[in-house]
Amino acid sequence: MTKTELQAIAIHNFDGSHVLHGINIDIGDRIIIESEYQGWILGAIVNRDHARGIFPKSHVEVLDSFYTMSYGPSNMVAEEIVNTIHDWSDSWADQFVNSKDRDVIHTISKKSEQLMELRDKILDNRYYSKHHLEAFKTEAVNIIDETNRKLDADIIPRQNNMPVDMENLNLAQLYSLYRGDSNKKDNVGQVTCEGHDSLHLLITLKSFPLDKTDSWEVISRLYDAENDRFISDSSVALSTEYETQDSTGFGATSFIFTNANHNVSVNHLYVVVRIMRKAPITKNRTATVRSKFFYRRSYGCAVSSVAAMLMDRNSEQLDLTAYIYESKDRDHFANYHQFLIEKITKSIPITAEIFKIKATKRIFTGNFHELKRQHRLEFSEASIIPRIDYLDWKRPGLPISELFITLIKTEIGSNRQSESNIEVSVSLISKTTKHPLPGCFSQGVNAERLTSLSTYIIYHDDNPQWMETFKLTIPDVDLDPYFIKFDVQHRSSSDRDHQFGISYLKLLKPNRTILNNGIYMLKVHKDKGEIVSDEISETKGTKTRRSSLLYRDTNTSMTVSLQLRSTRLTQDINLLRIFHWRNESSALETTLETFTLIKESELLKYAPKVLNALLEIISVSGSEHLKARAMEALIFTISIIQKNDTPRGTGYLDIYAKRYLNVSSAWKYIVNYIKRCLDSIIAGDLSSDNFENFKMIPSLLNIAVSSYMKNYTNPFNINTKVIRDYCSGILKSLHTLFVTDKDELNKIKAFILSRYIEIYHACKVAYDDSTKIISAILDKIENKPLDVEIAKEKLSLIKAILSDRGLLRFGYETRIVPECLGKIHKHIQSCLEENNHNVLDIPIMLLKLTEFINTEDESHHYQVFSQLQDSVMAAITKAMDIETEDYKKAIVIFLGTLQLSRQNDIYLYLSFKTSEDIKERVVFLFMTFKLILEDKIFPKEWFYLKLSALNIIVRSLRSIAKVMVRYFLLDKYNHQIWDSYFFIASSLMLSHTLQLESFPANKRNKTLKIYGDLRIVIAEQIVDMWELLGNDRNWHVPDFMKTVLELSMIPVEEIRIKMMTVIFNIVLFEFTKKNSISEIETYALDKTHELINTGKGDHKYRETFYETFTNLLLNSRYLDEHGRQFINDMTELMDKLLDYRNFHVENQDVKLRCLRNLIDFYYNRNHEELYIRYLNKFYQEQLKLGNYVEAGYTLLHYAHRLTWSNGLLNEIGDTIFKRETEEQRKEKMNKMAVDLFVRGKSWESAMSTCKDLIQRYENELELRRLSGILKKYANIVDEMLKAQVVLPYYYHVGFYGVGFPKLIQNKTYIYTSFQSISEFCGVMQIYFPQAQLLSARVDPSSHYREDAQYIQIMPAKPLYESKDYLSSSKVEESVKRCLKRSGIDTFAKSVTVQVGQPDPDNEFKSLGLIKYRLRTEKSFPGMQLWFEVVEVEKKQLKPLQNAIESLQEKLEDMQELIFGLENSVNINIEPLTLKLQGIIIAPVNGGLGKFQEAFICKEYLASHLDEADVVAELFITLLKLLAVIENGLAVQQRLVTDQMKPLHDKLLESFQRLRTDMEEKGQFLAAVPGCNAVLQEYNKWVNTMSSRPKSCLQQTLIREYSTDS
Repeated sequence: MTKTELQAIAIHNFDGSHVLHGINIDIGDRIIIESEYQGWILGAIVNRDHARGIFPKSHVEVLDSFYTMSYGPSNMVAEEIVNTIHDWSDSWADQFVNSKDRDVIHTISKKSEQLMELRDKILDNRYYSKHHLEAFKTEAVNIIDETNRKLDADIIPRQNNMPVDMENLNLAQLYSLYRGDSNKKDNVGQVTCEGHDSLHLLITLKSFPLDKTDSWEVISRLYDAENDRFISDSSVALSTEYETQDSTGFGATSFIFTNANHNVSVNHLYVVVRIMRKAPITKNRTATVRSKFFYRRSYGCAVSSVAAMLMDRNSEQLDLTAYIYESKDRDHFANYHQFLIEKITKSIPITAEIFKIKATKRIFTGNFHELKRQHRLEFSEASIIPRIDYLDWKRPGLPISELFITLIKTEIGSNRQSESNIEVSVSLISKTTKHPLPGCFSQGVNAERLTSLSTYIIYHDDNPQWMETFKLTIPDVDLDPYFIKFDVQHRSSSDRDHQFGISYLKLLKPNRTILNNGIYMLKVHKDKGEIVSDEISETKGTKTRRSSLLYRDTNTSMTVSLQLRSTRLTQDINLLRIFHWRNESSALETTLETFTLIKESELLKYAPKVLNALLEIISVSGSEHLKARAMEALIFTISIIQKNDTPRGTGYLDIYAKRYLNVSSAWKYIVNYIKRCLDSIIAGDLSSDNFENFKMIPSLLNIAVSSYMKNYTNPFNINTKVIRDYCSGILKSLHTLFVTDKDELNKIKAFILSRYIEIYHACKVAYDDSTKIISAILDKIENKPLDVEIAKEKLSLIKAILSDRGLLRFGYETRIVPECLGKIHKHIQSCLEENNHNVLDIPIMLLKLTEFINTEDESHHYQVFSQLQDSVMAAITKAMDIETEDYKKAIVIFLGTLQLSRQNDIYLYLSFKTSEDIKERVVFLFMTFKLILEDKIFPKEWFYLKLSALNIIVRSLRSIAKVMVRYFLLDKYNHQIWDSYFFIASSLMLSHTLQLESFPANKRNKTLKIYGDLRIVIAEQIVDMWELLGNDRNWHVPDFMKTVLELSMIPVEEIRIKMMTVIFNIVLFEFTKKNSISEIETYALDKTHELINTGKGDHKYRETFYETFTNLLLNSRYLDEHGRQFINDMTELMDKLLDYRNFHVENQDVKLRCLRNLIDFYYNRNHEELYIRYLNKFYQEQLKLGNYVEAGYTLLHYAHRLTWSNGLLNEIGDTIFKRETEEQRKEKMNKMAVDLFVRGKSWESAMSTCKDLIQRYENELELRRLSGILKKYANIVDEMLKAQVVLPYYYHVGFYGVGFPKLIQNKTYIYTSFQSISEFCGVMQIYFPQAQLLSARVDPSSHYREDAQYIQIMPAKPLYESKDYLSSSKVEESVKRCLKRSGIDTFAKSVTVQVGQPDPDNEFKSLGLIKYRLRTEKSFPGMQLWFEVVEVEKKQLKPLQNAIESLQEKLEDMQELIFGLENSVNINIEPLTLKLQGIIIAPVNGGLGKFQEAFICKEYLASHLDEADVVAELFITLLKLLAVIENGLAVQQRLVTDQMKPLHDKLLESFQRLRTDMEEKGQFLAAVPGCNAVLQEYNKWVNTMSSRPKSCLQQTLIREYSTDS
């Protein structure tokens, strides 16, 4: 839009066909305004090729700068939509992850989509008017609030659909907003239409299953079944008006029935929808006769109960079933709706064809104009269908003059019975021109206005009944010559113009009033060219009495009814005479005497005109009698207005006095009338009539003063003295009445108070200092107990005074406000004496009116605050004893009063009390704060109210701190007060409402913007107050340590540092007092454990703690060694606890490590309970994993700590340890360990533990127990001897990179496992899915500082040192294998390296070895499956030494395989076969021939003669391996299958060649100097071979060997 181009959006449809140069506009059209004149606009429609024309300004919304602003991102609602969806997304994610409630996910998704659509509309203003945009905003706000309630999210306090400015609201105002929203929530779904709640029905007819080729009409009206009458205008939908792809031929049509329940019970209210069809004259609905003439024919009808709609209010769907009308077996179509209502009400089946009308409904209650503002979109797109008998007299708008004409029936005379197919056309004709007036008639609100309208035709009915209503819009012309013309015609398919008769009805009566409402019977006659009224009779009832004289002169009659809806024309002759009283002076007295007979509705419609006419009579008339009568009429009119206006009855009259009151001199007569009325009451005339007149005084005074002022055209030159004197006299009389001590005057006194503010506003223009009027009445109000009604009105008056901004200015508040508060305080005391339960409503009312305390005068402000405090304390003390709604009110009132305080108000208020009073008040403050902080007072969703309350507490604590320092420190120290202070302050900091980190980003930012981080403010106060305590800190140590530790874990760096400073101060104070910090350290460690286990603290906290304490320690002369130990202990515990909390859920491996670290930590510090608790957790986890041996050693860890004493041990809850003696527990732990070892097949461990028990029982001579344990020991030994023992694998595992938890970062461990290396690697990758595996040859040191995870896994071999029994022949093999599994803490691993240039034909020539010797922190088996490597020795071997090591490994592996096959039940020779194949046949990586080629040859010995003895060692190892291979081939031969026999034969053949080569190599080496040992070993090997029993295999080998020789 350019700066010079003004545009508008159409908000109503307009038909421009009946206006010269008019143009049709539709809702949403964008129009460029070219010019404007007298309410009409000339413009071009942008979206219709700039078609130009004129239209009413009221039908469009002119665009202005509002749209420029609303388009930008600053629009509040658009921003709120985005922020809300962001907040919902957190809830969505949480619900999705936890799968709590899928319905919630669906709700959030659906509502978010709706909100984003509305946001797009709000920001895109090109196609929407201001009204539309407001409607979109309202809808968006409703969706947000409704969804927040469903999600139990925070409720946003609002006024006029917009979030309130919480900074500028008192807590009482915020509480009232939340209460109102809560009540609205509680009343969701409830419908009430009682009393003054107006009911409005929005109905949308969406589609009709009707033939598109025909023309249809759908007419909708409201029907009152109780009184058998249609009570609304009509909504008309014509099929020809819609172009749609829908087969129905209709587009959606929306309309609103307004004020549907006005003077009608909803139980008898129905929506009636009639369907008409344009068709030829035929008997059936189907057109069987070809004709070019089409007429309106009845087709069907649908009815819907309004009461049923209300019962199903929450659903928008409207069940609308239409029944097709059949004339052959039904009553007249005019009564078809009655027939349907009766059948449906009685649940009687209806035998008629039906079709469904797709429709929706919405129900609104309340003031229509207010609803229209709130729902502008819905209301602007719908036709407004008013009641024909209702006008909103308080909102005069455009003049309305509509006459609803209902054609009821026509009765055909006996001599004309053959006439049928009757149609009646209606028009408005002038007797002068004899031409009809164009554009006067329409079928309904949204129908085209035509010159005439015709009824529908009933086939072959000679006495047709229609009950069809047409609306006549009465033109603003002289109506005297105009008649309503009824043209009765006979219709057929072939003859259209056969006139049957004609009838006229004159529009005005002889007295020039419009025709009365009622039923009229008209005679029908042939047209003779004469226009006269054909009225036979008139009645206001449902039956018409005919004039027999007139009726005999005609054979045919017609019955019609009339209903006028007008703000311009009247049917009352008395009103007409009042309006024109100068011309009707002869009848004026009679008119005034009968004035009370005028209908109330007529008086209200023309109220301004009536009031001005009566004032003019009083002002101008020279007759005192007429003036008195006019005054009576004036009072009667005012009483009618007050009765129908707002409860106070002054709203409309105020508007009248300002806008519509004409200049007159009646004011003096009215003032004198008021004085006479007051004098008579003072004199004792308390008659009802006089009291009724007295009640009119405020309104009369308003009119009198306004009338006086309007006599002066220059507002700066008004002589106020005259009117002031009159007003002063009236006020004096009122005050006299008020102070008169008579019970019979109580009613009058209450009325004076109720209307005194109105009297003030009427009189204030006559006073320079208008506050004197208020002060005068306040002085007269007594403080003693008053009549209930007087007391009520007194409070209402004070509320009105304190709410009046115009009154409390120019310094007047310093006089008025204290007077009002003084009266309120006295009133509260009086109420308390009388046990009045509504006393809390008084301070609530005051706190909502914060304007009266907002003054720059500090002394006045403190005076008001002090008065409020006294009143509030008196009111709430009693209510604080009961947990009711009054209890909540009392707290809100108390905090709301504190909120009004300024910097020193609370301090000053408390300082003027005695010491005991101060203590009592401070304790009361802390008790109240505690109630708030317990978070049980207000609902969870009242977040912003709770936040405001906490802000008030924080502000108040500053002032209370000053009081405490002055009155409760040093020699006046009070532990209760200070302890309460620290409790409140710490509870504030820990309040859920202030934990900003847990909020969504938008909520957090909003809170910070309004209040900042209140926790920082409180932390500063705590630090200051702790410093001020001095030696009195002794009362708070060590308990306060726990509190400050918790505060220090709030995740705000500034708070953490401040609280850590206090912690250091506490530790220092403890040290100076006791020269030890052990007690305070225990407190600190225990609380740290508790806090971290509840989710508080993090690694950043640990770093801050270490850094802060270290800096403080450096700057301190004390705590040197103790302080460092404290820091180390605290940080070590934090590391262990944080690791356990952060990793134990996702990783079982890390979880066990963390538990073990915590066990060791508390074990070393003798913290028995926590040691046992973590040990129990460790034990339970091992059981879950099936690690029974490790679980047994876990129990032994505790058992070794115990003694065999009889000391009693307490039960440790949630563990396996019950209340028992130390001896009992130690014995139980040992026995449980034995059972676990047996279960884990670690018989050697079980035997060792049994020995301890045996020794105990022997020493104590407990022979029975000894017998039992010996038997168990024997069983364990038997099991071990029978067992097929499998040795575990050991793996050296390194964790490299800072991506790992600190407890394993860049550390190496030995793991024990029964899994192969590939399986074990898979498990480790499951535990650490982000880790990358490193190969054995990679140096891991380069990855230490990388922010990643690397794992290196290599096999490790246990080293059995100083175990002679392993070589003893007396020890059985199974026992040896068992003993090999125990007491292992040394391991070896090796890594091959390239030495020199590699040989491509034989890599063993250059393949060296790095050999590592590893020692673990503890020996296997133990409490866990891994132990950290604590000692590493490294040794590098040459290729020859590597070859020996490699062969030795193969030798041991082969022995293990053979032993397993010889002792196993499940035979699987595949591993043995693969091993033999790799050693005997494989040319590389294990083939024995490669070792011989590389080292047992002339070339190698020639260059390495000094290694001859090592070569000999290699040869000997080869010989040993050959012996084992021979055994392996023997075992294979015994177990081999037929399928594997060829492979076995091949292995035998290769083995024979290998033996031959070995013999040759042996002979060669025997001749080499330094290899004598080879010959000895060789001979020994040959002898061993020859002395063995000859197995088939050996015989075969010897035979082949002999043949070769």
